[in-house]
Amino acid sequence: TIVGGSTLVAFVVQNQFWKQYEQDTGKAKGVMVAAPKMPRITMIGLSLLILSGMSMMVITQGVFGAQLWFRVKMIVLLIIIINAVILSRNNGAMLKRLIAEDTKGKAMNPELTSAKWRTRIFYLIQLSLIVTIFVLSVFKFN
Repeated sequence: TIVGGSTLVAFVVQNQFWKQYEQDTGKAKGVMVAAPKMPRITMIGLSLLILSGMSMMVITQGVFGAQLWFRVKMIVLLIIIINAVILSRNNGAMLKRLIAEDTKGKAMNPELTSAKWRTRIFYLIQLSLIVTIFVLSVFKFN
């Protein structure tokens, strides 16, 4: 829930940033003050998710490990982590650089527009993977 909530909040903050960026870059930079805290909260949630999965395996003596839904859930969790580490960091660093270099303010250059869409796609992928984990946890199929 922490992972899903913090990812959703980060997505909303990102969308608000782009709305403000097109109107007033000063306000947009103010919106982004909250953004650096989101990945830290998400990583805490991912750590708790991994810890709870390992605890569940220890408590049940590995019963869940043999079930297909749990294996798929762990693979999806691994994809979320890889996606966050690779795509999020690359997009975030590029976005910060592009915004710092943008002297025109309201004029969106193609590289900045591309970064905007890559970031949006990243969050949509993450959110859909998180929903997949919720569905797998609720409808434990074998």
